[in-house]
Amino acid sequence: MTDIAFAFTVAVWLQIAVLALASRRWPLLHFWPPPARASWQYRTFWFAFDLMILGNVSLAVLDYASLGDVPTWRHGIGVPLALLGFGLAGVYSRHLGWRNAFGEAGGFRDDGPYRWTRNPIYVVSILGMVGIGISANSAYLRVTLTLWAVLYLAAPLFEEPWLESHYGDAYRRYRDRVRRFL
Repeated sequence: MTDIAFAFTVAVWLQIAVLALASRRWPLLHFWPPPARASWQYRTFWFAFDLMILGNVSLAVLDYASLGDVPTWRHGIGVPLALLGFGLAGVYSRHLGWRNAFGEAGGFRDDGPYRWTRNPIYVVSILGMVGIGISANSAYLRVTLTLWAVLYLAAPLFEEPWLESHYGDAYRRYRDRVRRFL
């Protein structure tokens, strides 16, 4: 079952990656950010993303401690990092606005956590992934969390042209003064 969950999670990640890369080659495909909430791109991305999350949760349970016993200190570090990272991701998503966070044009934000990084949701989510990786001590989960982090590190390359086309000079000024990540 663990091998199936791992293969499934990697396959879903590959689907997202292939569609995103294909949209760079064929811009009319426009996979991320999606052109509209009612588009096949929006539905496909969020369905696949939800499946990827489900796969990671499954692996955290099924492959727990596959790299050996999990001493208490790992939970003492990993659980707070996971809660902090994913908790802040939720707060920052709400600050940005759910529509914006989910790939729709809901208004440009450069305040709050966006003063320090253009991608605070990705930064703190990766912190959460590190926390889960430390706590679960799972070989498969380390791979899938790394793939998820790669997705978040690459996402701005797809989002920035879209942001520039939607928000113009305001976004360009923002991009010039605030770092992409840290």
